[in-house]
Amino acid sequence: MKKKIVAGTLLLLVLVSAVGYFVGRGKEIINHNYVFVGAGEYWTAEYTVTAKEFFHEKNNRTEYSSNSTSEIKLIYSRELTELSELKEISYSFKGNAGSESGTEALTVPPKSKEVISRSSSGNGAFERKESKIEVTVEWQGKKETFYLTAK
Repeated sequence: MKKKIVAGTLLLLVLVSAVGYFVGRGKEIINHNYVFVGAGEYWTAEYTVTAKEFFHEKNNRTEYSSNSTSEIKLIYSRELTELSELKEISYSFKGNAGSESGTEALTVPPKSKEVISRSSSGNGAFERKESKIEVTVEWQGKKETFYLTAK
C-alpha cells in the first residue's frame, strides 16, 4: 500500500514538472524592483518601481511586453509646524523613462510630513536601476531641486 502511494506521488511530481517545462518553454520573465531615494535641504523623496518584462517566442519571433507600477513619496524633512500655512505644493519627478508631476491644493494643513504619496501603473517604459531622477518641489514661494538614485 505504501509503495503505491509513493509511486503515485512520484508519478504526479514528474507529470507536474513536465507540464511546467513545456508550458514555460520559450518564455522568460525578468523582474525589476528598485527604490530610488534622495534629499534636498527641505524635502526627501522616494520613488519605488516594480516591473516585469515578458519575452516569449511566437511564430519564430521573440515578442516583448512589460508592465510596471510606481509609487512616489514626498516627505518634508523639517518640523511639521513649518507647513501649517501650506496651501499648495507643486512637484515633478523626471527620469529617463518619463515624468510625473502635479499640483496639490491643501484645504487643511498637513497632519504628516509625508505630503505627497501617489501610485501609478501601466505598460511600456519604466525607470531602470541606473536612472537618475530629478525631483523639483515648489511651495510657499520656495523651490528645491535634487536627485534620486537607486539604493
